[in-house]
Order: sequence, then C-alpha cells, then structure tokens
Amino acid sequence: MARTVSLQQLWDRARFLSDTINDPNITPEMLTASANQHRTELEDILAESGPPEYSVSSTTVTTIAGTTSYALPATFRSLLEVYSVVSPTEMRWVRQMRHGERARYQAPQGAYSVEVSFTPTVALFVSTSPTTTFDGVSGWDDLVASLMARDVMIRREASIQEISIVIAE
Repeated sequence: MARTVSLQQLWDRARFLSDTINDPNITPEMLTASANQHRTELEDILAESGPPEYSVSSTTVTTIAGTTSYALPATFRSLLEVYSVVSPTEMRWVRQMRHGERARYQAPQGAYSVEVSFTPTVALFVSTSPTTTFDGVSGWDDLVASLMARDVMIRREASIQEISIVIAE
C-alpha cells in the first residue's frame, strides 16, 4: 500500500525523535544524506524480499548484428526478466544464462527488439527540494526516520538505547 512521504516530513520526524527540533547544528544537508542512505538500504531490503514487480522499470534494446554489449539505463539496479519482442502482441521469455554458459554465447546475427525489465535505483533526495516525495510502502518510512534520528543522536553523542528499540521493532 502506498504511503507518500516528503523529505520535509522525514526531516521533521527525525528531529522530533532525536529531540533536536530547534537545533541549528542539525542541517537539512546532514538529514538529507542520512535519508538517502537509509532509503537506499530500505529499497534494497524491499527489492530482495518483496515481489519484484513492486518496483519495476523496463527499456527496449535493439540488437546490432555482431554486437554483444549494450548500454543499460543509468537507473538500472538489477535484472528481472528479458523478453524477445516477436510482434506488438507477442513476447517470448529469454532464458537466463547459467554461470558457465556466459562465455559460450554468440552475438546476435541481426536486429532484434528485446525488452529488459529491471529494478531501478533509488532517486536520491536533494536538500534544496524538501517537498520531493517517495512511497513509504505501508509505513516503512518510519524506519527511515528512526534511522535518521539515530544518526543525529550518534552525532550529538546522545544515548541511542530508546531509538534502537524502536528500530528493532
């Protein structure tokens, strides 16, 4: 279930949890770096444990005769599926190569359309855009905010015992 959360909301929750609401030493840049780190970690966990279709992107590659290497989008994180496009209404799944087979494949002999489905990388927050949002995925944004608060507390050399209990839960 989607739960849209802004960077500003993450900042506010992290400041509240770390009891630093009015602390000028806790900068938006510091909080944003922490948010990006923990959001990326969360996305990795969700990508590995959840249904791969939850966060999926795709791109179409047209092969070139004799060419074996093709550029993938900058947002490419991990491969999900590859399909050969037979017609506008038909695609065929391309079997994944096993480890030992990778050195034995041949370059395509012509131009073929191939659709690549993949898990994208996380779009990072920028501290100058606090209204930017992301999908907190059924409340997982609370974990990100708690981890951000822990980072702030470590920086301030405060006890992290209570926030560690919240994180563990």
